[in-house]
Amino acid sequence: MHSIICSLVFDLLIGVFVSYMIWNTKKFTVIKFMMDLTSLSDRLKFTVEWMMGFPYGFKPNKELDNFLGGCMISLLDGWKAGS
Repeated sequence: MHSIICSLVFDLLIGVFVSYMIWNTKKFTVIKFMMDLTSLSDRLKFTVEWMMGFPYGFKPNKELDNFLGGCMISLLDGWKAGS
């Protein structure tokens, strides 16, 4: 019983400490997170555009390729604009 209480108190203290650190650095954390999302969406958009360009002659259906690629690019642009 004593070890369960110690474990609970230790978990609570760690949680409070982590929350305190996030709260004090939240501005930096949010800015870093948004920069990572922007970078990720740019890389994904580049990859989709590359895939739409018939890499290695793989895509035989050009209309479907353009439709799906355009949908993905629109989705990524909306995600980037919303963040």
